[in-house]
Amino acid sequence: MKSYLFILLLFAFSVVEAKTTAIIEKADTKLTIKRENQLTISQFFRIQVLAKEGYEHSVYKDYYDSFRKISSLKYTIFDSQGRKVKTLRKSDAIDLLLNPSYEINDARIIILDPKYQQYPFTVEIEVEINYSSFLAFPIWMPRYAPDLEVKNAIISLECFKGFEFRAKEYNGVGNPVVQESNEYNRYTWTVENLPASVKQLSHKSFADDQAKVYLAPINFKLDGVDGSMKTWSDFGEWFLKLNEGRNQLMAETKAHLDSLKVQASSTEELVKMVYKFMQSRTRYISIQLGIGGFQPIPTDKVEKSGYGDCKALTNYMKAMLDYLGISSNYILARAGSDVPDVIKEFPSNQFNHVFLGVPISSDTLLLECTSQLAPPSYIGTFTDDRNVLWIESGKSQIIRTPEYTPLDNVKKTDCTVILNELGDAELDISVTQRGVYFDELFSYMSMVANQQELYNIGKFTHKDLTVKSFNYYKSESEREPVLHLNFNIEAKSLAQKFNGKLAMATNMLESLDQLVQLDIVNEKSEISRGFTIVDQVVVIIPENHRISFTPENRMINSEFGLININISSDGDKIYINRKLVMN
Repeated sequence: MKSYLFILLLFAFSVVEAKTTAIIEKADTKLTIKRENQLTISQFFRIQVLAKEGYEHSVYKDYYDSFRKISSLKYTIFDSQGRKVKTLRKSDAIDLLLNPSYEINDARIIILDPKYQQYPFTVEIEVEINYSSFLAFPIWMPRYAPDLEVKNAIISLECFKGFEFRAKEYNGVGNPVVQESNEYNRYTWTVENLPASVKQLSHKSFADDQAKVYLAPINFKLDGVDGSMKTWSDFGEWFLKLNEGRNQLMAETKAHLDSLKVQASSTEELVKMVYKFMQSRTRYISIQLGIGGFQPIPTDKVEKSGYGDCKALTNYMKAMLDYLGISSNYILARAGSDVPDVIKEFPSNQFNHVFLGVPISSDTLLLECTSQLAPPSYIGTFTDDRNVLWIESGKSQIIRTPEYTPLDNVKKTDCTVILNELGDAELDISVTQRGVYFDELFSYMSMVANQQELYNIGKFTHKDLTVKSFNYYKSESEREPVLHLNFNIEAKSLAQKFNGKLAMATNMLESLDQLVQLDIVNEKSEISRGFTIVDQVVVIIPENHRISFTPENRMINSEFGLININISSDGDKIYINRKLVMN
């Protein structure tokens, strides 16, 4: 009996079109500052909801905390003929904790759901919000989702004479219209006739293309603490002021640090020992109580409780290094995988996270103090390759965090496939992952067994499979942490039978087209980080079968990267070698 084994390489693409599901007929936002450090925001929205897909735009959601109060809310629903259906108030809204998991905070969210779905319908929302202190203005981006059409949107800032602020307009928003009176100045920005747009690959990509205005005060006072954002250095001084006197260590901690100092052979080794000590006795929990959203809890409270937020844990680590005479610096960041970059020329509070930088002779160690698992100097996708604020007395400035390159981000897979005459197979797979691929360790550690199984099945192109065994572990190398994955898999119909032949796809492990997000409509692709994928697959074919056809080897090399697919055989084995490098 003779069979033939075909090797196929398949790529697939999809096209998405713009769709309007709701229309913002009018959006009017008024920022009013009648006296220093008091802000009122008045908003009016008239939104027509066209279909079920746009219903979410009729649900009002907003938050309040110790600085921000929702003073009034009126919500009116009109049917398709313009007749009033009903009016809702703030008392009709659901009031919930903003994020109840792993947080101690005073922030709450109200949700007002119209519970009306006779399409099309229209809602009018009137709301007033008062701030007792403020550090920043909300970003004004009237088309906040791709399926929205905006007919008319206005934002105005009315402020007392002498109030200083900065503004930055994007994507077609012109300079404001200025009106002056004896006591107040009014600045007004307007946009009109924004059509719905095509959904993009990420929120960051979508937001980068939107008409929007950034506003920020030059001087501010938060909970009685004066500050300035005239320069980044000024903002850094305010942050340092918040941290003053909150670094007292317990006597037992000092004694332990003294013992570590004796053991360490270098400053770098000592820093790493202290970092591991900090990781071993603390855990992360977000704390957002009043000015505590910006100011860390004292180190002695962190030691007694064993927990803290990013500010508290970073401050605790810094306090221990200060005690040992090792200089370190706070670093403020906008953390996350799908967030806009900090605007370097726009000093303002654009941050949601802090970590620590420790200058040493050979390098600067970057310490992510919220993680109990991250090796020293591994920051991963949370804060890599972005503008951050290096805090240093009199010298605070924007710097760039390290970029993980294709040489850093490497996933190497070795796979042996034992194929039987029915097309079923057993796969032994060993994977080593470096650079940002190490992040997957944290995902695995947060999963229970059945979640791991579903997650692992989703990693492979072929879905009719059973993971018979799986394990993972990390290497001990701290400068270059490595994650190791091992799989034993049974795959049904890995090769398809037809006309007495077997045909098998080369991309049985991971489809290469899934590794790069392609946006055909907007003619763009998003490659957040360069990477290298290396696959080495050995297929042991069944007895009484011979290899009839293998496709030609292919290599494409361009400014975007390289792909090399090399397929060979020696009679009873097929060797599939793939290498993909994206710049």
